Amino acid sequence: AAPVSEVRRLFGQRAPNQVGLAIRDLDFAEARARVDAALYALDHTWDPPVSEDVRPMRALIEARMRLLPEGFELPDDDREVTPHERDALLADFLASPEGRRWRGDEDAADVAGLAIDFGADHNHGGPLRWSPVVVEVFMTSWLARKVTREAGFFERVPEVLGDWVKYAGRRQAVPAVPLREAGGAVEHYRDEMLDAVGDPAAWGPAKTLAAAALDLTDREDVERFIARYNDGLAASSGRHPPARRELVCENSGPRRRSLVLPFFEARAWLTTSSSPTSARAREETCKATPSTFLESGRQDLNLRPPGPQPGALPDCATPRGCK
Repeated sequence: AAPVSEVRRLFGQRAPNQVGLAIRDLDFAEARARVDAALYALDHTWDPPVSEDVRPMRALIEARMRLLPEGFELPDDDREVTPHERDALLADFLASPEGRRWRGDEDAADVAGLAIDFGADHNHGGPLRWSPVVVEVFMTSWLARKVTREAGFFERVPEVLGDWVKYAGRRQAVPAVPLREAGGAVEHYRDEMLDAVGDPAAWGPAKTLAAAALDLTDREDVERFIARYNDGLAASSGRHPPARRELVCENSGPRRRSLVLPFFEARAWLTTSSSPTSARAREETCKATPSTFLESGRQDLNLRPPGPQPGALPDCATPRGCK
C-alpha cells in the first residue's frame, strides 16, 4: 500500500510502449456507480477469471459502497452498432488507403465484415478497438468457435485483418508503437489460428452442428444432436447437462446468417457462409426457420472488457432474433 498521491503518480507514468493511462477525479457518486457496475458484470459473467480473494471481500466492498452517495447514472457504452452502420464502416474501409486494394474481393470484404461484427458484438471498445489481445481473441478463439468457411478463406484472414487493424488505428489515432504491436499480433497468431479453425475440439456447439449437416427443419434430429453433444460434454466434465431450452434464430445484417443454440453451460452462435444479400432474401430465411427457433433479446452475459479470458468466454452472447 502507498499514499493515493504516490499510486496516482505511478499509474500516470507512461509505459515503455508509450501508452499512458487516462486518470481523472471522480466524485463519490460516480465512483459508487462504477463499482456497482463492475460487480454486476462480475455476477453475470460465467466462471469469471478473478482471484480467490474476491468473494471473501465482497461483503466489505458492498458495505463501503453503501457509505457513498447514490444517484449517478453511468452513460450507456454498449450502444448497438446497427447493420447500416456496419455496412457504412465496411464501405469506408474499402475506400480507404488501407483497404482499397480489397475492393471487388468478396472474401476480403467478408473478413473485414467479420472483424466489424466481432468488434460490434463482442468487443467492449467497438469495431475500431484493436490491441494484441483483441487480435488474439478474434483469431484464435472467435473465428475457430463460430465461423464455418473453407481453409483457403482462413489463410487470407491475416493479410486482410492486418490492413483492418491499420485502418482502425488511424481512425482512432492510436500511437505508432502500440499500433505496430497490434499489427504484429496478426502475423504472430496466424499459425495458431489455422490450427484452431481446423480442430473440431476448438469449434463451438453451433459450428459443430453445422458440420454435422443436419436438417434444421427436423426438430427431432436437432434435439438428438443436442442430447448427444450435451452427453459428451457431461461425460468429459463430470457435470450434468441442463434441461433443454429454446432454440434461437438470428439474421443480423446482409452479410451473414446466424444460429444460436443452447448447449451445456453456455449459448453459442454461428456465422456461416450462407449470405442472404437482400431484405427479401433475409425475410425468406426467417420465414423458413422452424417455429422452435424463438426470438431472444437478452443482454450479453459477458460485459467485461476483452482479455485472454474475460473477453473470450465461450459462446455467451444472446443476440436478437428474426425481425
